[in-house]
Amino acid sequence: MAAKYEIIDSLNLKYVTISGSTNLAELRDLARNYLDDPLFSLEQSQLIDLEALTDAKARFMDVFTLRNFYLRKYGPVDEPVRVAMYAPSSLGYGVCRMFSSLMSGQKLMSIKIFERKNDALEWLDINPYGPIWMAAKASIDTPNLPSNAARVEP
Repeated sequence: MAAKYEIIDSLNLKYVTISGSTNLAELRDLARNYLDDPLFSLEQSQLIDLEALTDAKARFMDVFTLRNFYLRKYGPVDEPVRVAMYAPSSLGYGVCRMFSSLMSGQKLMSIKIFERKNDALEWLDINPYGPIWMAAKASIDTPNLPSNAARVEP
């Protein structure tokens, strides 16, 4: 599976990584997993990391379907969820831009796209050099953790 997430309680953050090749079904399954996770909350900010994305099998209608899924399953909300999308490649940026454009005007998410991860973290009010993020990042980078299973509480 190329898409996984970790809940970082101490930062009130859902950290999503999408690597390799992904598609609509995988992203929709991941979003469904959030709903079943007792640690997930719509009050959590989100960092979507597309640094290792190599292929996205997603046409316009796929991204539109994903948008509608989010609106059905997560909305309405009192405050938009802050979503920082880290997309250093043109492929990642294009996918993020398409999703961001389709979510524009909706009150579910406040989305911003970044080419640098530190800028994304700072926009989410997370110090990229602070001990909490560094401890969380070290835990996230630990190999052999199953997808959707890491719960980071530095």
